[in-house]
Parts: sequence; structure tokens; C-alpha cells
Amino acid sequence: MTPRLGKVLIVVGLSCTLAIGAAFASLRIRQSLIRVHAQRILDTFQHVAIGAPVACDLVSRERHEWVFRVSSEGACNDATFHIEFHGQHPPYIWTRCYEGHFNRLPRSVLHAICRTYEGLAGRPTVFVATADAVGGVVTQKAAAVFVLVPDDAADDNLPATLMASATVGHGLNRRQPNAGDEQQNLHPAYRVFVNKSRANADFKPGGYIEVGIATAADKSDSERLFQFDLSCLRRMASCSEQDLMPAAYQQYEIDVRHSKGPPQ
Repeated sequence: MTPRLGKVLIVVGLSCTLAIGAAFASLRIRQSLIRVHAQRILDTFQHVAIGAPVACDLVSRERHEWVFRVSSEGACNDATFHIEFHGQHPPYIWTRCYEGHFNRLPRSVLHAICRTYEGLAGRPTVFVATADAVGGVVTQKAAAVFVLVPDDAADDNLPATLMASATVGHGLNRRQPNAGDEQQNLHPAYRVFVNKSRANADFKPGGYIEVGIATAADKSDSERLFQFDLSCLRRMASCSEQDLMPAAYQQYEIDVRHSKGPPQ
């Protein structure tokens, strides 16, 4: 190897290292930014009361400060109004990573590229928060967080995604098979569903925690169970249902203990 070629290789290596470092810093700053903004939106939604007048100034401020996608139908003071805040990190999630057949690259190579991208960008996450109003009054609010988690069944075509969601409205979601009489008797105005298995009836690989709250619920219960905590996204370890919705998961554990009855 000539000295000239050696210098060229050193320059190329340093340039690649700097480029990777810049990409890593940029993506991780974006991850932190979206987490902070999403936490603020979720905290705001937590205290929005069903039946209360739409706070147009609040909607306008959040729309202006939210740095990611916002879509709405109608104006804030129209007869009907819908608004959705949506954020995703990393900005581009390569869905072909989880498809069964590929036209150009071998699956192992494609997975290696995807894992490298995820390693630079941080844990893939999606945030959604929506609110509906009729006649200037809030009628429903909902929020959901989707986080990729370690895949226990890597041969499946879909990634393992943990979902945490809460909905407050005029009805409860009764489709879950676990929504039996126990929760109805304990607290008829809300339900907490948890499923930790990868394969389940709703086909939500990775598990989920899902909260349904009726408008008849006490305000303290409604706000308590609508609480989200995104601090787990800052650490290396994976998030869990308990991490993302601590109060709702605590309620779930209380219900499970109650269903088992006192120790014999």
C-alpha cells in the first residue's frame, strides 16, 4: 500500500465515521424531541374533560407548538370538530423488514440493514392523540403509543409491537374476551385490558394495555387511568405495559388480585 493510498483510506474512514456520528446524533436528538413533545400532548389530553367546552386557544397553541403532523376536520368552533396529533420515530420505518418475500435483497441482509438503522435511530415509536367535539363540546378523546419490543418470534412477518391506549367517550369497548363480570362489578365506568402474549385474538404482536373509560366515570379515575409515561423510551431496556401506563397497570393488578379472592 502506497502512502498516498493510505492517506486516502484514512480520510475516507474518518469521513464515514463523522457521517455516521452526525446521523446518530441527529436521529437521537429527534427521538428526544418527539418524546418530549408527545409527553406534553398526552399530559394535556389527560386533563381534557368530556362535556367541557373546546378550549380553542389551547388547541391553537398545541397545533402551533407540535412539530410533527397535525390533521383536523372542521374549525375549532364548528358544529363538529376532530383533531389528530401524530408523531413517528424514526421518520421512516422500513416495512419491508417484516415482509415474507423480497425482490432484491436476501432477508438476512435486509434485516441487518434495518437493525443498523434502528440502532442509530433508537427504538421505533408511534404516537397518536385525537379529540372530537360536537357543538363546541368535547365528546371523545383517545391516545395511543406503539413501541417496538424484542421479538420472541422472529420468523413471523410482523414486528413485535407493544401498544398502550386509552379512550374516553360515551361507551365502553366490550369486544375483548376478558371483559367479564368482574370489572363490571368492581368499576362499571371503566375497563383495563392487558394481554402480554405475542399471539392474541386482536393480532397485536407484542401485547397491549388498553383502557376504556365511560363519561360516567369519576373525573379522578378518568384522569388517573389516562396517564401515560414515556420516560422508558430514554433507556436501553425495553418498555413494558407497566412503564407506559403505570396507573392503569396498577388498576389491572388490583382487579386480578380481587378476581382471585382472599388467600385460603
